[in-house]
Amino acid sequence: MGVINISIKKGVLSEENRELEVKVFLGDNIRNISNGVALNCPIADATKSFGECIELRLQDIPTIQPSAGKNAFNILLQESSQLYLPNMKENGNEKECMKFNFVNYLQENNAGWVGKDTAESLGCEFIKYITEVIWYIDMCGVKKFKDREYSISTSLSIFFEHANPAKYKKKRPDFEKEVLNRHISNLITYKEAKWFNKSSFNWFKKTFIEFLDSLISYVLYLDNQTRVMNKNHALDKPVRSIADSGTTTIYNANKFRSGDIIKKYEPLVDALQKLEDWVPLDISPYCLDNPT
Repeated sequence: MGVINISIKKGVLSEENRELEVKVFLGDNIRNISNGVALNCPIADATKSFGECIELRLQDIPTIQPSAGKNAFNILLQESSQLYLPNMKENGNEKECMKFNFVNYLQENNAGWVGKDTAESLGCEFIKYITEVIWYIDMCGVKKFKDREYSISTSLSIFFEHANPAKYKKKRPDFEKEVLNRHISNLITYKEAKWFNKSSFNWFKKTFIEFLDSLISYVLYLDNQTRVMNKNHALDKPVRSIADSGTTTIYNANKFRSGDIIKKYEPLVDALQKLEDWVPLDISPYCLDNPT
C-alpha cells in the first residue's frame, strides 16, 4: 500500500453556519475505533499500527469573539475626567444631615473632584468645614447676622434656619470672634484652590468668596464693638450723665386759676386734649415771654 496523506481541514457548514473541526480515529474493527491520529499522518503507518477502520469525526469549535481589549490610554483619560463626591451618611443628627444635603447640592450642580481618593479626603474636609460654620451661624442666629447687613447668598440660604438650640435645652449663644476666626482659617485656604477654577466648581466660587468676605467683615464688626465697649468701661465718667438720660416730672393740677390764666393757656389745653397719650409736645409756642 502506498503512502497517502490525509489533508482534510476544518470547514464551515453553510446550512448551520457553524465552524467544525475534523478529527481522525482508527481501529481494527468498526466497534473499536478510538485511536486518534493527526490529519496529515502517513495512512499506511497509521493503519498498520491501529487498524484499517477509519472514522472521521466533526466537532464544534466554540466561537470566541475577539476581545476588544482595554486601552490603557483610554482608561487614564476616563479616570482623569471622572468626577466624584464624598460618601456622607444620610442618617444622624441635623448637623450630620446637613453634610449629606450639601453633597446633594453639589451633585445637583454637577460638581465633584477628580479621583475618588481626592473626593474622600479633600472633598470631605471641605464639606466638613463649610457646614460647620453654617451650623455655627445658624445656632447663634442667622437673623442677627443678616440684620446687621451681612449678606448670605440665596443659594446658601437653604442650609440656614434649621438649627434650634431649644432642642438641646440651650439658649442661642452670642457670636464670638475667636470661634469665627477659627472657621475662617479653615476655609480661607480654599479660596485659591485650583479645583475652584474648574468648570465643576467655578459656579460656586463667587458664592463661596462672598460668604467668606461676610464672615471676615462680621469679625471686624465684633472686634470694633469690643473696643468701643472696653473704651467706655475705662472712662472715669459715665458715657451719659443722669440729666442726659432724661427725667419726667409730674405736677398736680392747679385748681385755683384766674380767668386770665385760663384764657392765656386755652390753646395749649386744647392741643393737649387732642394729643394721644405719651406723644411729646413742644409747649414753647404756647408760652408767653413772661409767663404768669
